[in-house]
Amino acid sequence: TAAIQAALDALPALGGVVFMPPGVYRVSQTIVINKPGVTFQGSGSNVIYNGSTMLRWVGASGGTVIKVTSGTYRQERSILEKFTIEGTGADIGIALNPDGNFQVETVLENINIHRAAIGIAIGPASGDNQTSEIVLRKIYTMNTYTAVLLRGIFTNVMTLYACVWLSIAVTKGN
Repeated sequence: TAAIQAALDALPALGGVVFMPPGVYRVSQTIVINKPGVTFQGSGSNVIYNGSTMLRWVGASGGTVIKVTSGTYRQERSILEKFTIEGTGADIGIALNPDGNFQVETVLENINIHRAAIGIAIGPASGDNQTSEIVLRKIYTMNTYTAVLLRGIFTNVMTLYACVWLSIAVTKGN
């Protein structure tokens, strides 16, 4: 976790690319993406275990594997792609804009999320925020209670392309 977070933190203020070659990465603390223009990229075209990038949650029960937040910036054009999250024990696989700040154009593509209680949570647990242009393309969730949870949000555009939810539901909370 420390090496991945250090690579993200070392990116310039307006972002850049963090690439993870094939392999299994043990994640013990939440990976935080809090700069605009970040591409967080794994490896593998079909993102099914063999020859791909896997982030395996080994942290405390109830944690979040990846959090994309605007921090002190207006978050724009974040791309997360080509990896698997093995989220056994995690509450959330990917949390988008959990702090309720302004976030624009987030793309999640070619991602598998397994065994997290919630695959993708969008928005803060309470209150309103502005989250615009969320694109989910080729997202596969398995063994999650909720594939996508929309929480207290104002979303202008949310686009789903070829997503497979082997979970209970796409739900709107609070």
